[in-house]
Amino acid sequence: MMLLAIAIAAAPPPTWAGTVGDVFEEACVQCHHAGGESPFALQLHEDVARRAAFIGTLVREGIMPPRRLDDHGLTPDQRQLIADWVAAGAPEGDPGRVLLRPAGEQPGDLHVQMAEPWIMPAEGGPNWGFVRRDKRTFVLP
Repeated sequence: MMLLAIAIAAAPPPTWAGTVGDVFEEACVQCHHAGGESPFALQLHEDVARRAAFIGTLVREGIMPPRRLDDHGLTPDQRQLIADWVAAGAPEGDPGRVLLRPAGEQPGDLHVQMAEPWIMPAEGGPNWGFVRRDKRTFVLP
């Protein structure tokens, strides 16, 4: 029993780079990214660490992340991991890991933006499927 207590006490706290960042990448970044629908990004350690106590409360209370039909939220282990990380002072760990990708994005993905928005016309008009009218070419910077 004493050996187990010593081993638990000696275990290092979770770090952003070790495991906590993976939880945020999986559960938070799809909404909380630069330019995303949420009010602030949670991609960088510094983004999350400065709000660690606030985020810890929201996670503990089950407020965040919100549950969606295709998602079951965080597991109890993930919630505990975040609580332990907050209690340890939100350590970064390996500073080589600095940016999380939005969900589904792969390394090397190219992001482009049109100079002006183009609204796709509703289908079913008088010449729907007419190649000359429906074919579009866009030159993106």
